[in-house]
Amino acid sequence: MSSHALDVLEFAPALDTVARLASSDLGAESVRALRPSLDVGWIAPELATVSEFMALLQREVRWGMPAVPDLREALRRIGLEGSVWDAHAMRD
Repeated sequence: MSSHALDVLEFAPALDTVARLASSDLGAESVRALRPSLDVGWIAPELATVSEFMALLQREVRWGMPAVPDLREALRRIGLEGSVWDAHAMRD
């Protein structure tokens, strides 16, 4: 999809709106990185997942997505020889 089409559709502002609802900075970054796809083989399972999630939300009114910890720095550090994770990083 062309950048002009995305601008006309206000795709970036729409992603920002959804990103503000994310439970973590990492989730917000992931939302903002999304791009449209024309691959039906990818789209169909994604729509099925959305349908399942919507059904869950309709049944479980009080359910909320727990925050996902940002482990990028901890994963970077554990890649260094001789490093270990502390209890908090291990829990996350």
